[in-house]
Amino acid sequence: MGGESSERDVQAERWLLAFDLDNTLIGDDSALYSLCDALQACDISVALVYNSSRPCASLRETLRKIPQLPTPEFLVGAIGTEIEESFPGRELIEYRDEIKEGWDRVAVAALMSDMGLEAHVAEYQGRFKASYYVWEKDMYALAVKRLREAGMRAKTIYTEEKNLDVIPCRAGKRAAVTFIQRKLDIKDSRVIVAGDSANDLDMFTAPFKGIVVANASDELKRLDSDYVYHAQLPHAGGVLEGLRFWGILK
Repeated sequence: MGGESSERDVQAERWLLAFDLDNTLIGDDSALYSLCDALQACDISVALVYNSSRPCASLRETLRKIPQLPTPEFLVGAIGTEIEESFPGRELIEYRDEIKEGWDRVAVAALMSDMGLEAHVAEYQGRFKASYYVWEKDMYALAVKRLREAGMRAKTIYTEEKNLDVIPCRAGKRAAVTFIQRKLDIKDSRVIVAGDSANDLDMFTAPFKGIVVANASDELKRLDSDYVYHAQLPHAGGVLEGLRFWGILK
């Protein structure tokens, strides 16, 4: 009993760091090296998660191409619709089972096709993620209306005024982070997220602590909360700046 209690205490004191990759960690090689050095030198227990809109298979290719990236404990891909252990690469089936209820990708694809929307390339599609180009906000609003009228249990994410992602209503970047957090028994107050895009928005919810890098989209720059730090630096430099602000790194 004593050993189990001690292990839980250690886990409870860990920090969960969930960072977007593209244009958040990646984008400034020199800053990335500085962040990597700081993380390696720190004496705190950290569970690192990469949380991206790209599928996990694409993230693994990036890890191979950029070996200086710190090895994460988990990969979250396809806007919070996939979770994999970094090694040995096992998918968390329990998360997949949690988000699949009510999801009908075939029906979603058929509806979007009927509207004449152009699908993203296959690399950016997934079992629980259907992605399209939508060049006008009115068309996005119509797509949301059509999904609702069809009774489809789906969540829509519109970014860069051109990208529409449709995912299960129980999925999302925050949902995936919360699932990992609970799995590792880490306190809400010890979760830090970082991002640059509107598809990162749902991660920035108190009591999670947030880091908005300087090159972020307007949607993130408009966030106003005691739980959100707006970095002066872009990319990995902004993440490092934010971790210092939150007292994780010196």
